[in-house]
Amino acid sequence: MKSFLVIPNLTREKTASLLSEATAILGSLGAACDIHPDGSSDPEKSYDAVIFLGGDGTMLRSAHTALGLDLPMVGINAGSLGYYSRIKEDELSEKLPKLVSGDIAVEECALLTADGKKAIVNDLVAMVRGSIATFTVSRPGGREIYKTVSSGIIASTTIGSTGINRSAGGSVLENGLEVAQIAPILPNRGDASPLVIGLNEGICISWNSPVELKADGELFGTDSGSIFLSGYWKKLKLIAF
Repeated sequence: MKSFLVIPNLTREKTASLLSEATAILGSLGAACDIHPDGSSDPEKSYDAVIFLGGDGTMLRSAHTALGLDLPMVGINAGSLGYYSRIKEDELSEKLPKLVSGDIAVEECALLTADGKKAIVNDLVAMVRGSIATFTVSRPGGREIYKTVSSGIIASTTIGSTGINRSAGGSVLENGLEVAQIAPILPNRGDASPLVIGLNEGICISWNSPVELKADGELFGTDSGSIFLSGYWKKLKLIAF
């Protein structure tokens, strides 16, 4: 790998120094770096991978860029928890040469979509605008597979399983599995366990009270009483060492 699209979050305290050190190491190895903090790319250039420096927001922005370019991506931890930032601050001189030489593994992560056009990288969250609602999860044709009376519900990818899904009591899922996880938010009776489901058929989530829908933390413009989720047609490629 000799050409990298670099997406840094320059509002983080350590990012500037990490960026300088990382690009210096990559340059000494004969690699070129094209830096775009806004997550864009130069259409006249070709890249081998995307490198991001920052937290969850930077990761999501970089993921959509990497998906659009069909490139693998890797993160450099800029000081936060960085579950998917596979390169720590003290590992630059160890792992960047491996990245350039191709001594890596690539995990292909299944994603979700609610419209078939836009990928959901982390999760879709439905939060009740009042107190509680009944959420029902069904397969196409109406076969019910899950029900919870709760303040909300989360449908997460394997990547998103490390986020609010985990805070809601869900499990961390291994990347590479063709699954999603359904987890209730503050279930009314405290007895609704999370559910891991396959993505081969898709699922319909319905509710009986107004909710606010967010996909990857951004408002999703629908409150029709139900939404259909399926596996996205393209997978996100994460670099591991």
